[in-house]
Amino acid sequence: MGHESTDQPPSPTLALAPDQIDPQAHLHLRMRVLGTHGKSIGKVETFDRDTATGQLSTLVIRHGLFSNKLTSVPVTRVKWVNADSVILDFTPSAFKKLPILLKV
Repeated sequence: MGHESTDQPPSPTLALAPDQIDPQAHLHLRMRVLGTHGKSIGKVETFDRDTATGQLSTLVIRHGLFSNKLTSVPVTRVKWVNADSVILDFTPSAFKKLPILLKV
């Protein structure tokens, strides 16, 4: 999957054909996060925007056996957002290898 070079980071939904984009899908807190194979990874704890552009830059995912870990994921790794979940371009095992921001 290649991206053309632009001045702005790609929107998570641009990889989909126009008829596949859910116009009712909106990113929100506590939204379920899934990996590439539909396996549950965690839930959206918060998201950050670039202060200069206002564009979404990262998602912070709460995960772990007791939901006690927080991991930051760049928005470029979001494959799509549907009505009830965010799908990341990570398998659950690859996601577990990312650095943990905080263990609460």
